[in-house]
Amino acid sequence: YISTLKNPEGLLIAVKKPFFDREAFFAGPSSAGVLLDNIQDPGNLGNIIRACCAFGIDGVFLYGEHCSPYNMKTVRASAGTVLNTPLFSSADFHLEEFAGKGFTVFTSLSKKPGRSSLSLLDIKFPPRFIIAFGNEGHGFSSEISDIAHKSFHIPMNSSMESLNLANSVSITLFYLMKVSRVRGI
Repeated sequence: YISTLKNPEGLLIAVKKPFFDREAFFAGPSSAGVLLDNIQDPGNLGNIIRACCAFGIDGVFLYGEHCSPYNMKTVRASAGTVLNTPLFSSADFHLEEFAGKGFTVFTSLSKKPGRSSLSLLDIKFPPRFIIAFGNEGHGFSSEISDIAHKSFHIPMNSSMESLNLANSVSITLFYLMKVSRVRGI
């Protein structure tokens, strides 16, 4: 079988993987990026890519051991946006480039006692920034933590410890779009 779905659409399409110029991302006077650390769930990755496309993110950077952005579940969850969203895997970039090229790196954390982070509502995003999100179960690798300039959390009911990763990304990007009008959306 070509499809893993019980009732597929009945269509098959073959496309060439798109090429995106990493230097174009780094060269712009204002660039917004999302950095994903060791994302394992293809459904999460697809939903995140879809949210990045919907909210005007210029580039998605996949760091470490991550699932394939071209996995069938990822492509389906992305609703095809994986084909027009600039994606770069860790073979295509070095973490040090972000700071070296003037980007501020923010990390999204779950709010826990003893952990220092700002509320998302208090963050002022500069023209060139990266928002990093950690692995679904293990958070950030030390390499990502080492390059972070600031950390934030999404304010929520104190009885909740955290949100699903794709939900956290979507809420963060919606808030970002609302307060800064990213890319004229």
